[in-house]
Amino acid sequence: MASAPPAELSRENAPPQSGPHVYANAPLHGPAHANARRRARRLLRAGTLTELISGRFAQTQDWARHSLDRKILEKILAVTQVHPHWALASISAAAVYGYVARAGLHSRVHCTADEHTASARRSVVPVCFHHVKGGRLRSGEGDDPRAEEPQPRSQTLLNAFGERGYEDSQDVVRNYVALSDTLGLLFGILVTSPLQTMFDCARMLPFSDALPACDYIARVFCISRDAIREFLDKRRGCWKIRYARFVLGFVDARSESGGESFCRARMIESGFVLPELQQSMANPLSAPEFITTARYTTMTMRTDFMWKGTKTIVAEFDGQCKYTDPTMITSVGASDGDEVHEIQAERDTALTMMGCEVVHVTYADVRYNSGRSLSRKLRAAGVPEVSYWEKYRRKHWLARSFHARSLMRLE
Repeated sequence: MASAPPAELSRENAPPQSGPHVYANAPLHGPAHANARRRARRLLRAGTLTELISGRFAQTQDWARHSLDRKILEKILAVTQVHPHWALASISAAAVYGYVARAGLHSRVHCTADEHTASARRSVVPVCFHHVKGGRLRSGEGDDPRAEEPQPRSQTLLNAFGERGYEDSQDVVRNYVALSDTLGLLFGILVTSPLQTMFDCARMLPFSDALPACDYIARVFCISRDAIREFLDKRRGCWKIRYARFVLGFVDARSESGGESFCRARMIESGFVLPELQQSMANPLSAPEFITTARYTTMTMRTDFMWKGTKTIVAEFDGQCKYTDPTMITSVGASDGDEVHEIQAERDTALTMMGCEVVHVTYADVRYNSGRSLSRKLRAAGVPEVSYWEKYRRKHWLARSFHARSLMRLE
């Protein structure tokens, strides 16, 4: 029978009630907490507790119920609890904004460093530092909004985030406070600004991982191409600025999901012409005054990707959760996965009647073998490709990104 958590973890060292409930204690560092630390290690070996980072624990039963995205975010927030003055950067900042990249990129928490900060990796806390000019707040640099809110509102952030992301992305905008062009506060947590986060992700991530993160931030904060261009003009001479221009030149805030952005990144890598996103078309089968089923009540249809030419080609990205996630099933007016298939079939019929050729793309088509299955489908449908010189330009920059040793900074 598992023993109860030690008294040291639940009384004098317990966090304030406003803190995340998953953190069962304050940091157990130093000789004053040696006994509590030993007892926590025993509970850790017994499986009662799970260690997020050194000195931060969660009840194993509660931890096992969380999704992978939630677990990644909890570990990032554990670092901010121990070091609230470290500013989150790159994909760690993007996770707080609501976009959690694949788990392999989150082995470490990414923070900013400037010329006064030691950038060596910590052996106790899994942190990786990246040099950002003005990436740390210094005393005497003006009023610090954190003085009014000394503790980061991590539990508020987790409640808004849920298990899969923010239910309302406007929560991010409402709770973000800009401190400078480089830094800001989100729920009291110090992060790099949206544009700086996009800039860092574009420089540090492979193209197919960077584009979804940048699309998401641009969509949530309504960042225009002009704003991106103006920000990059102020960063001339920075590390990998030219490659960042290449990546951010493809950012499109109209992309509605990370899967669609990932799919578009594969299209760009394969040399296809950029599609038009979220184009609305009248539904010829709509008859809301006579039929009440969901498949006929929509007056318009929006396509994921569209190419117009001698013929109109429509590509639809079918994600992994489209037919299984209750939230997504309800969003299209269906009651179960079978009805989603029926609605999709009627929608394809309507698009075909309007002269469109419909191509369905699955996550497996995009994810595996560098998207070769996706390329075969689009070429068979007749999707136009860019010129030879544009293909050469794309391959030139993508090859430079994959062979750059600097990308190993994320490991």
